[in-house]
Parts: sequence; C-alpha cells; structure tokens
Amino acid sequence: MFNLGTCYEAGEGVKKDSATAFKYYSMAANAGHADALYIVGSCYELGEGVEIELKKAIKFYKAAAALNHVRAMYNLGRLYYAGKGFSDVDYTEAVFWFTKAARLQSGPSYST
Repeated sequence: MFNLGTCYEAGEGVKKDSATAFKYYSMAANAGHADALYIVGSCYELGEGVEIELKKAIKFYKAAAALNHVRAMYNLGRLYYAGKGFSDVDYTEAVFWFTKAARLQSGPSYST
C-alpha cells in the first residue's frame, strides 16, 4: 500500500493524484507503517489530498514517533514550538521532541 501511495504522489506509472496517494498511505498507516504514519500526518498538516486538520496531523506524528520516526518527532517539536494545533505554545514539549529526534542521530533536528 505504501508503495502505491508513493506512485500516486509522484505520478510514477500512474496519473499523479494526491487524494489517491493519501488513500493508500492511510491504508499503510492503519497497518502500522512508520513512514506512512508520518506522511499521513504531513498530509493533514499541509492539506495534501485532504483538508488541513492539525489535531489529526499530531495524532499521526505521535504514532510515527512512537515507532522512532525522527522526522515525525521533529515535526511534533516544530508544532509544539509554534503552538500549531494546540491552545498555546509549549516549549517544554518542543524541546522534548527535538532532543529525542537528535538523540536518534538522524533528521533535520540536528543537521546543519
């Protein structure tokens, strides 16, 4: 399912279609695929293939982060830092997620 999502997202072998890509990514996410959980979170955050729903983005990022997905951790930190999807900013939570991502030594939270 995940690979079909990437095909529809990029238009590889099929007509590019973000809504169909989202459908396949969602199926993979429901099966616990970490990258799919992250991508579904990104889709909800950015409105790619679905309406923007920050609460759902956070839910999917947290599920991916529980599977040690570094970019999901970074995005959680970024959202907490900006207060997006929350009632207010939460620097403590932001630092927690940025630090956790950095400790896994991969991703945008520590690279220059």
